[in-house]
Amino acid sequence: MIFAVDFDKTLSLGTHYPYIGEPNTELISILNQLQSLNHAIILWTCRGGKELNEAVEWLKTQGLCKLQCALAGL
Repeated sequence: MIFAVDFDKTLSLGTHYPYIGEPNTELISILNQLQSLNHAIILWTCRGGKELNEAVEWLKTQGLCKLQCALAGL
């Protein structure tokens, strides 16, 4: 299956764009389990450029290493 998930206020909690907040550990744990079962995880976000790169690197530190990115609204 393919799962698309937003970054701000979904994976990253407690702050506003362009900042990165605390990880939504419950959701990230579920996504890591899905990823380990070879499901595709798509980062669905309006972030671009430097802010997108920062979000992807942050997600890698959370164990989500095989992300695909889809830029919403573009």
